[in-house]
Amino acid sequence: MMINRPTLFVVIPSLDRHKMLDRVINNLGLPQSQIIVIDTGSNPPLDRYLQNRAIVLSRPRDSERNIQKWWNAGLDYIKSSAEFKKIEKYHVAILNSDLLIERSDLDLLQDALTVSDAVISHQDHSNELELGEFRVKHRRGDTPFRYKLTGYCFVVDGSLELRFDERFRWWYGEDDFEWRAREMGGVVRVGGPTITNLDQDGAIKNDHSLRQQVFADREEFISKWGTVPSSS
Repeated sequence: MMINRPTLFVVIPSLDRHKMLDRVINNLGLPQSQIIVIDTGSNPPLDRYLQNRAIVLSRPRDSERNIQKWWNAGLDYIKSSAEFKKIEKYHVAILNSDLLIERSDLDLLQDALTVSDAVISHQDHSNELELGEFRVKHRRGDTPFRYKLTGYCFVVDGSLELRFDERFRWWYGEDDFEWRAREMGGVVRVGGPTITNLDQDGAIKNDHSLRQQVFADREEFISKWGTVPSSS
C-alpha cells in the first residue's frame, strides 16, 4: 500500500555536537528549509557551520536552559513557514543531535502516524513489535518504561499545533506532551526503526546545574498530574 507522506520538517536542538549533527543532517537528506536547528550556544556557531544546510535559530549559551522552549521555537517557526507555503498537513520530527538515524526510520514513523491517525509516533524501544507493526495508546497515565515515548526521536502531527509545557525546563516535558497527545488522538509505538541515542544524558553530564532542574521538574509534574512517570 502506497502512503502519501505529508511534508516532513525536523527540529534539532544542539550544543557543540558539530560532527554528530553533520551525520544526522546528511542521513536525513532533507532540504535546508525543512531542517530547523536550535543552536543553544555552540562554538563555533552553527549558523556559520551549517550555512545553506539548515535554518538555525540561535539561543545564547547563557540564556535559559529550557528544552521545551527550544522545541516550541522550532514548532512555531515551522507553523509560520507552512502557512507561508500553504502546506496544510505536515509532520515534525523532534530529534536529538546525537542520533544514529536514517531517513527510512522516519519514513516508518510517518507512515504509522498517517495510518493510525494518531498525534505522535515513536519507535518501539521494547523491540516487541515486528517491522511496520504498531500499537496506539489512548489513555493518559503511566506505562512501563519500555513502552514510553522515546524523547530523543518522535514525530508529531504538526498541523494540530500541540505545544510543549514550558514549566518543565529539562525533564518530564515529553512525558507531559505524550500524556496530552494520547487523549487528543493517540500515541503510536512503531516496530522497525533502529534509532540509537549515542550520548544519552550527555547534557546533564556536561552541565551539573541541570541535575537540580530534574528535581524541580519532577515536583512540577507532580503538581500538574498528581504522580510521576515510571522509570522502569
